[in-house]
Amino acid sequence: MKSRPVNGIIALFVPLGWLAALFQACSREIHVAADLGAGTLPQVADAEDTFGVLHILFAWVVFAGLVVFLLARFRERTPTSRDSEEQKHPQEKYAFERTFFPLFRLRQEIVQGLRYKSKLGIETIGQDSFEAMREDFVNIALLSDRWGESSSERYEQFYLRCAQDELGAYFRNLYQLVHYIDASQRDDKRFYVHLVRAQLSNSELYLLFYNGLSRFGREKLLPLLRKYEFFETLPVSADVLQADAERYGRSAFGQSPEWAERFARRKGLTVLLGERS
Repeated sequence: MKSRPVNGIIALFVPLGWLAALFQACSREIHVAADLGAGTLPQVADAEDTFGVLHILFAWVVFAGLVVFLLARFRERTPTSRDSEEQKHPQEKYAFERTFFPLFRLRQEIVQGLRYKSKLGIETIGQDSFEAMREDFVNIALLSDRWGESSSERYEQFYLRCAQDELGAYFRNLYQLVHYIDASQRDDKRFYVHLVRAQLSNSELYLLFYNGLSRFGREKLLPLLRKYEFFETLPVSADVLQADAERYGRSAFGQSPEWAERFARRKGLTVLLGERS
């Protein structure tokens, strides 16, 4: 079935052809008449010239219509690059999500399978394990010089001594998930990263924050956390040391007004102390 534009071109092309044929016939008749009485009928000769010009004009019109018709038929049979892109995008999205969602579901399964026994002897499962690990890290390691000189070293010691079995597979899967999105050719990478981020509890974000600063995530995970503003939804808390937030930089906290205010206060305090010194 021909498309409507092609049918319209055909409808225009047919009467043009008939007109061209009509002018061709009239031109022949006038040409004969001019041959018979060119000396006594000058008006016939003038008419011959006029019809000759019109004949040439309509010949060009018919030729242009034929060109347009052929181009329309070519475009009808050959998909444009835009059509090809539109047909290709759903296939690319399907191929991407065929790997993305299994990784996404695996993260949920890892969370559901978590088992952690806190230092108070309370055994937690699933999502509750992150809160218990966060409390243990803050109360036992983060504020204790015996666990290391810096917060990163204290987290590393807590990870190795208390939560390696629980957090190891979890963070490896989370990194692979975000890295897979980042390495893809998708234009909507942030949509998928933010979809992952939306599934994380505050305690997960908190442990992720310090994991990124540690030697376990500093090289590969931390740049991705900065790039995709992972801590935009991390609550402003005294448990997050401002010096550690500075190591990430303001951009890692996205458009959070609370974090913007906290960074501004820190900057103002630094300027004030510099002026006094």
